[in-house]
Amino acid sequence: MKRGRSLIRSRRGGVSIAIAILMSLVVIVSLVQNIYIKNQYVTDEDRERLQENISIEYVFFDVNENLVISVRNTGAVDSKIVAVWVEPTNTTSETKRFTFIKIIESDQTRNLVIENSTLNALVSMTDDFSVTVFSERGNLVSKTYTFCSSPNK
Repeated sequence: MKRGRSLIRSRRGGVSIAIAILMSLVVIVSLVQNIYIKNQYVTDEDRERLQENISIEYVFFDVNENLVISVRNTGAVDSKIVAVWVEPTNTTSETKRFTFIKIIESDQTRNLVIENSTLNALVSMTDDFSVTVFSERGNLVSKTYTFCSSPNK
């Protein structure tokens, strides 16, 4: 007890107490900052990205041999499709990128049609390939189309 009083009354003691208080404040501020960074405030754009949910329902060739990709938006916000990648799985061909600007409203389904003339050099009715659909917010969904020669397979 006498030592604590002597530290407070002496000039050196006051400085050491002030330094200890400042050091503890630095530690507390750094802990609060770490907690704030881990629980970052979610912006409206992040919230919309989290509420966007697109899925590929069907991938098929129509009667004109166009590739049709049926995309459904099951999220709470509208989704804007900006690109589709088609990548054959059996060959070493490059990924073919197609640009689309399609807005799919919440709980709606849209067909993305890639015409036969642009797709002809890349895939055919006998190829297995992967289709990836990209939205404007950075979400993506992928599905593999497997060719089946008979419906019983």
